[in-house]
Amino acid sequence: GINCWNSYIFYNTYPTIRNNIIVYNTAYPAGGGLYCRYDRAILTNNLIAYNNANYGGGIHALNQGYSAPIVTNCIIWGNTGSVDPQIDLEESTGSQIFVTYSDIQDGYVGTGNIDVDPIFVDADGDDNIPGTDDDNYRINSGSGCIDAGDNYALDAGVTEDFDNNPRYVDDPNTIDTGRGTPPI
Repeated sequence: GINCWNSYIFYNTYPTIRNNIIVYNTAYPAGGGLYCRYDRAILTNNLIAYNNANYGGGIHALNQGYSAPIVTNCIIWGNTGSVDPQIDLEESTGSQIFVTYSDIQDGYVGTGNIDVDPIFVDADGDDNIPGTDDDNYRINSGSGCIDAGDNYALDAGVTEDFDNNPRYVDDPNTIDTGRGTPPI
């Protein structure tokens, strides 16, 4: 993953945003992590955390009925804002967002979604300063995010994680709540 500046996705685009860490950004007035407008972004396997905006510290969607972002296998956690800090929709404009098999703080409607502390290994790193290069957002054993994703959302042929470890490994101490052929 990468650390990313606030992202603004605009007008009839269909970006795929995959395997990113989008943390500690601030935007005004909306979309601290991502601001989606008139697009159908596909967000898979992303962490969107600790961002800030008045509306939608994590994701703000303004689609005016044209299309909607699709979010799968993401963790959206610890974002702040005055209105809907994790995901904010401008519903008066017909905005939609489809979220499945994701961990959303305070919950979100959608198949397989959970609301559990992801239990990061060390979110502020050895220096105890959040938002620096030593932050470790891997999930620790005991996290409810383990075995909770959607295998079908991954690209075909993906067999290893970022650390070159096998991607599909069953945690025998965790009940599979995700989707797909085990291991999840």
